[in-house]
Amino acid sequence: MKSIYLDTNIWNYFCDQKTDAAGLVAALASKDSVLVLGSHNVYELAKTFIGRNAQATVRGTELFSTIKTFLNQNIAIGAENMELLKLEVLAFGQNVSTIDPLIKGADYATVTTEVGKLAAGAVEGKVKDFLQKRSQFAADSRTEQIDHFAGRQDMKRRLNTIPETDLPQWLQTETVASGGPILASHLVRQFGPGPTSQYASKLLASPVANVSRSIVRADLYSNWRCANRDSNPRDLIDDMLHVLQAVYCDIYVTAEPKQLDYGSLLLTPNTKVAIYDGKKPIDQWLLSVA
Repeated sequence: MKSIYLDTNIWNYFCDQKTDAAGLVAALASKDSVLVLGSHNVYELAKTFIGRNAQATVRGTELFSTIKTFLNQNIAIGAENMELLKLEVLAFGQNVSTIDPLIKGADYATVTTEVGKLAAGAVEGKVKDFLQKRSQFAADSRTEQIDHFAGRQDMKRRLNTIPETDLPQWLQTETVASGGPILASHLVRQFGPGPTSQYASKLLASPVANVSRSIVRADLYSNWRCANRDSNPRDLIDDMLHVLQAVYCDIYVTAEPKQLDYGSLLLTPNTKVAIYDGKKPIDQWLLSVA
């Protein structure tokens, strides 16, 4: 089954074009393809409600009512990046070479319940907590990254010597050479004290570590970009998070051409990046790329 992960802007196109969920899902199934809603996308799309004015509430309820119609057709839901990282760690410990990146059972039901609440205009629970914390997190991350280079001009100068054309090879080489400490820092945040750089390096070298390697490449790319441009755009973290959630999918679909660059750097060759140009109705176009 070919899995098609959708960026947030594609869900907005579904809403604007009043896409027939049942018809599209059935047509894709006939081509052995399935749509994937990222669980992180639910939180990102809930930003539509920020401000809680009448216009934002109307748009938010319309958007999540659209998502609900697709979930009623039992489309797939992808696990969040940190949950995927946890699954890779467990698989590595059990000497297993694959993971299931889709959520099922009670976790699937939890997401559908949250979407149902948002479709009714109710912003609460995990979604409300996310909205309260996310903007500050993005701002703090940008500030921390700038401060990261303040006393390490040697690192900044080294990153400045790497031309953009060399990024793919540099990211691949640097992930192996220095990725251990980077991944270990994520593992410690996720699991608490224990994971070492040596353990993280072994995980990165294993066949099950697709998300692990992509997370390291995302950090390295973010550092390179900040060093070469003195700061990163506010939406860079969220853009890369969406791309990372598609690591285990066959196609990543977005309407933002710049994400083709992120995709080529962060995803494995097994994931194709498809850019929707808006010339055809979204359902027809999706069928043409499936």
